[in-house]
Amino acid sequence: MNHAIERGQIALLPQTLIEFVFVIFRKKFDRYFEAYRQRLELIETIRKNIVFVTPVEQIVACRDPKDNMLLELAVAAKALCIVTGDHDLQILDPFGNIRIVSPTEFIELF
Repeated sequence: MNHAIERGQIALLPQTLIEFVFVIFRKKFDRYFEAYRQRLELIETIRKNIVFVTPVEQIVACRDPKDNMLLELAVAAKALCIVTGDHDLQILDPFGNIRIVSPTEFIELF
């Protein structure tokens, strides 16, 4: 996350932030955090460093219809990239001028 913050702004939809908060507390993410407090600190860091963007264009390009909103967000934000582990989005790379990369690729490329 610090890598992304150092490189520019992070654009989100309010619903994606809410989803992230729910997801980060799932048991499968326990291995990434030594303490509950670390998750709260990450959420606070994100909250302080994001820009909420409202999409203005409807896009239907992704196999998973729920992922289209992320494409809409990226276009509205004039994003350089979307960072995701979602294969349904990754197969669209690039989407116009927007790269769709894994977290590892993001660190390597940006």
